[in-house]
Amino acid sequence: MATLLTTTGKRLVLTIEQKARCLQVIDVNEPGILAVRSASDPRIAYAVYHNGHNVTGCACTGCKQYGRKQCAYRLAASWKLQADRRAAYVETFHIYD
Repeated sequence: MATLLTTTGKRLVLTIEQKARCLQVIDVNEPGILAVRSASDPRIAYAVYHNGHNVTGCACTGCKQYGRKQCAYRLAASWKLQADRRAAYVETFHIYD
């Protein structure tokens, strides 16, 4: 599946995985919510909802209007949750030292 990304005034067609790598995920200290900041405009951020382990919802236009189940914002947040879980396992069980 392809998506559009605007950088330096040019529109690029990327896969969802490529666009997700360009996004920045920020923990906003709200339980169950992560903010995913746009790569093209840092003033734009979308809320992505989670249950601590899995992404449960997204407020981006594609998900709200078109009912998509997979988007770059959800994927970026999912990677962040996975990295947080892995860091917790490393710290708890003293693995990968």
